[in-house]
Amino acid sequence: MKTLNDEVTATYTFLGFRYIRMLNPWSLQPVQPRIPLLCVHCKRTLSYTDQILCTKRRWSFGTASAQNACYMNTVRLENINVGSFREERLAQGRFIMGDMNCVCGAIVGYKFCKDLTRDSRNIYQVGRFGLVSSCFVVSQQTCLDCD
Repeated sequence: MKTLNDEVTATYTFLGFRYIRMLNPWSLQPVQPRIPLLCVHCKRTLSYTDQILCTKRRWSFGTASAQNACYMNTVRLENINVGSFREERLAQGRFIMGDMNCVCGAIVGYKFCKDLTRDSRNIYQVGRFGLVSSCFVVSQQTCLDCD
């Protein structure tokens, strides 16, 4: 069994930092501190900056004009409710989408619930989220031991 005093040789392969989360092999804690994304209304943690996959998305609520949104790998599910499921025709194809609300009631984004394309070419998006940029603020504090 390895101890902290043993030497360890490691080879690093970087695939894309946004798609991996580096953990300390002994403590299983993140190597980089995590920066929370907070609901603008109640300041609950919605997700973390290390979960952002893309910042170039757009989304509109109902008839409102489109706003900038972040494509997210995960969100804090205990602070989110998903509902109002409907079919949407997006640039990449048809989906069943759900509105994502903070537990305070504020609508904060959307969830990709089901890929409706014939060839399932967008199946990798199912279960991912979009967080509208005007609905969150970046915390000024970081955390090393947050989930």
